[in-house]
Amino acid sequence: MGKMNLIEKRAYAPEHTGDINEPWLTRHAITFLDKILTKDMIALEYRCGTSTAWYAQRVKHLTSIEHDNGWANRVREYLQL
Repeated sequence: MGKMNLIEKRAYAPEHTGDINEPWLTRHAITFLDKILTKDMIALEYRCGTSTAWYAQRVKHLTSIEHDNGWANRVREYLQL
């Protein structure tokens, strides 16, 4: 029980994982991707969300695959703001 509570609390800690404006990945993975992604790259993302804006700022072109049309529309509207 104690371990599960600790894991759940750490799962959303920005020092260990992405914050609200970053992909939902480990901090190490975000740092790594931030170093290797460049504006001349074309990227494919499976499922869109806050990571979509983050990736789009770092690559030339981003295609996101999303099965939920309503969610895709919400993300699209957010990106156009």
